[in-house]
Amino acid sequence: MMLQALDPEFNKLFKIEADVEDDLARTAKNTRALARVVAGYATTENLKPMSAAAVATVLDHAARLSGDNTKLTLDLGALTDVMREADYYATAKGQDEISDHDVQKAIDQAVHRASRIQEQMQNAIAQKTILIDTHGRATGQINALAVVGRTWRPTSFKRCLDPEQLSCRALCAGCAYVVACQPCI
Repeated sequence: MMLQALDPEFNKLFKIEADVEDDLARTAKNTRALARVVAGYATTENLKPMSAAAVATVLDHAARLSGDNTKLTLDLGALTDVMREADYYATAKGQDEISDHDVQKAIDQAVHRASRIQEQMQNAIAQKTILIDTHGRATGQINALAVVGRTWRPTSFKRCLDPEQLSCRALCAGCAYVVACQPCI
């Protein structure tokens, strides 16, 4: 979280667990503030300076990570991971600063690395290793896919669960039966 990242004593001072927002409204004021934080992190992390376009690309990524185009994520760890990788690409090309192309390459590569499990699931379904009935009815059968995490990020699919990895039970709610399922992680 942002407070933990910016204040090393945060965890020492605040022992009680609190629900702190992990995203904020994507207003002009907040966008400028996060842009300053991103640029400051580049300096703190000893990364190359970032072009304005590179910072804008990181901010667009922050909106994508929030899962809502009207918000920006405050998950600075995810943003700095992208910045570090973009710095690597800029250094490899002998550039003096990180460009928007370097940031986009870092984002694209993170998505590619995280998509391995998603691709394996798609292949298993295509090869009929995993069978998913989409028509008809069957007693005691539930088709489900759980994606752990509430926001999109490159690693959202790393914990996709197979249908057989769900624990389900039927509950009587009045006169209707409700099936409650949860992933077995």
